[in-house]
Amino acid sequence: MKKRVLVVEDHEVNRALISSVLNKMNCPHDLAENGEIALEMIEYVQYDLVLMDLFMPIMNGFEALNEIKNHKDNFISKIPVIAVTAKPESEGIGEFDAIIPKPLS
Repeated sequence: MKKRVLVVEDHEVNRALISSVLNKMNCPHDLAENGEIALEMIEYVQYDLVLMDLFMPIMNGFEALNEIKNHKDNFISKIPVIAVTAKPESEGIGEFDAIIPKPLS
C-alpha cells in the first residue's frame, strides 16, 4: 500500500519542486498553502507523513504542528511531521520528527 504525504508550503515554486520529486517516486500526495488549510485536509484524508514549511502566512508550521500533536484523534496526533526549512536553527525546531533543510537562494 502506498503512503500518502501532505506537503504544506506557501511558496508555489517549492510546492511544485516537492510535488515533482514525489511524483517521480510515485508517491501520492496533496498540497496545502498554509497550516490552516493543512489542518482542514487532515480531518478528511488519512496522511502517513506531513512535510511542513515553518514560516507561512495565516498559520505557520509551528502552530500547525502543535494542533496536529494535540489533536483529539489519536491517528492524527501520531502523524510524523517533518520540518522543511531554510532555517534549521529556528527555535522550536526540535519538536518536529525530523528536519529537511532547504537550500538557501
